[in-house]
Amino acid sequence: MVLSLLDDQTLLETYLESVKLQLDDEFLHLVTQEIDKRSIELPVQAN
Repeated sequence: MVLSLLDDQTLLETYLESVKLQLDDEFLHLVTQEIDKRSIELPVQAN
C-alpha cells in the first residue's frame, strides 16, 4: 500500500497556488498527473 504525503485537499491547494504563482510547467505537470490519478475534480473558477 502506497501512502501519499499530501491529502487531496492539500494537493488541490498546491495546484491552485502553482497556477496563481505561475510555477514551472514541469512541477505543474506532476501535480496535475497526481490529481488525475486520484480522480479529483478541479474546481471551476469563473474569471
